[in-house]
Amino acid sequence: MISSGELTTSIKHETRAGVGEATRERLNYLVPPEYGRRLVALFVKYVFPALPIISRSQLGLTAATYQLPELSALEKVSVHLLAAIYASAFPFVAHDDYLCVLSTYNASPVDTLWRMVYELVTEEIHSPRLAVLQAALLYIHQQPKDETRLTTADTPFLWSFVGQIVGLACSLGLHIECRMWGIPAWEKRLRRRLWWAVYAEDKWRSLLMGRPPYIHPAEWDVSELDEGDFLVGPRQGFSTSSCDTEIPFRYLVNLTRIGEEIHDTFYTLRASQFLNANFIASAELGRGLLEKLNGWYSSLPETFRLPNWSKSVNGLAPYPTSIHFAYLLLVVYVYRAMLRPMARSSEPPLIFDLEDLSATSPLPVDESMLNFMDLPEIESLPEISISDEFGTGDATLQAAEKCASILVNFARRLTSSDFTAFWYSWTRIGFATISNYLMLLLVQAPNVAHAIRGKHLVDSWLQVLRCQSQSFPLVKLGLARLDALHWTGLGNTFVLPVHVQAAIVNPDIPES
Repeated sequence: MISSGELTTSIKHETRAGVGEATRERLNYLVPPEYGRRLVALFVKYVFPALPIISRSQLGLTAATYQLPELSALEKVSVHLLAAIYASAFPFVAHDDYLCVLSTYNASPVDTLWRMVYELVTEEIHSPRLAVLQAALLYIHQQPKDETRLTTADTPFLWSFVGQIVGLACSLGLHIECRMWGIPAWEKRLRRRLWWAVYAEDKWRSLLMGRPPYIHPAEWDVSELDEGDFLVGPRQGFSTSSCDTEIPFRYLVNLTRIGEEIHDTFYTLRASQFLNANFIASAELGRGLLEKLNGWYSSLPETFRLPNWSKSVNGLAPYPTSIHFAYLLLVVYVYRAMLRPMARSSEPPLIFDLEDLSATSPLPVDESMLNFMDLPEIESLPEISISDEFGTGDATLQAAEKCASILVNFARRLTSSDFTAFWYSWTRIGFATISNYLMLLLVQAPNVAHAIRGKHLVDSWLQVLRCQSQSFPLVKLGLARLDALHWTGLGNTFVLPVHVQAAIVNPDIPES
């Protein structure tokens, strides 16, 4: 299926995204190779443990945490991949004494580097190699700096680009187990890590963005990652301790498998249609998934568990922080699904499209029918019912509120060392998801007591986001979601029960 590169030359230029000089000479001008060596070392130390999609062996590196590659090794790396590595490492230049000074007096080339990456990926996608996929994966994890991009949802481009990445992975055969292939050992390790990185992108973004996943279980057979997939050089001489910096990604992959199950159980179109009014089934399925999440947490090394999550691992940035957040995010999705059938609903009103009604239509048009606020029982629409026959509704709601409280405390405890670590770019959607979750607990509160607790949680979360957003831009989308609702007015956005309105106006009212 692989054609000669010469046959795709003309079509490559047709799909190239720009006319700039995305060449090695241009790259070396933007980032002199001597600086590039230090950026690669920063990448290996701060990005690789969370996104291990390059081969350290091919860069001539050992398992050392901060080792400068030789200039000759950089010359062998494709321009688009090298540019992506440089751009991904720039947020960590403060950890290099030499680069820290240079970045103070020189304009950052990060935006230009990412543009080079995109131009070359769209050109080379016709004759892909692993480097094209590696660069594309790094591209979607670039951190937005523009305030508008930080506070608005991703455009449809991002999900379409994820589809391109999945397509690239399948074109390269990454979805097939390669351990029995006659290829170098370093490439086997890299291929397997790349597949799991692509898998994680598909599953997290499909869940967070509400999209059908591109990857289906029956269409791939790559086995789970093990210590051998993170070796540098030959297997002999391998020791478990030499792989400590890679463990975070392995645990994220295991967590992603549970995330896929949560999506399939609760958030596919058919599953949501079936379970949206079935609390008993939702509660039973939710309990099973929560047990799996607890089992995952129990499998973490002791140094990765709370309250040790804010401590560094072997002198590195605290990567487990982002993984703990991902874990809590999946717990939120389980509780959201369990609460969904507890919301009482009236029959939807009949809606007429006035443009489709001809003058001779036999159906009478009564404008009062279009005023939904006058419909009976509309006030109870968002309200949660906790009176189920097994008496587990209130317990579920209390557990969901406890989960929300843990999230508020988690975000409050984040420190500068957490902010400066590598975070997956989909994290910012996660903070917005939590904002929506806490607002859900408030507007669906079944009584005054739950409404007061919901109001307290929303206010606490808003205060934490306002404070942390000064140092951690990834929370700004979650903050924008809450600010927009409060700016419009909760009463103008939601149909609120009387006791929820009272709790919003006066959160100090007695609970009884």
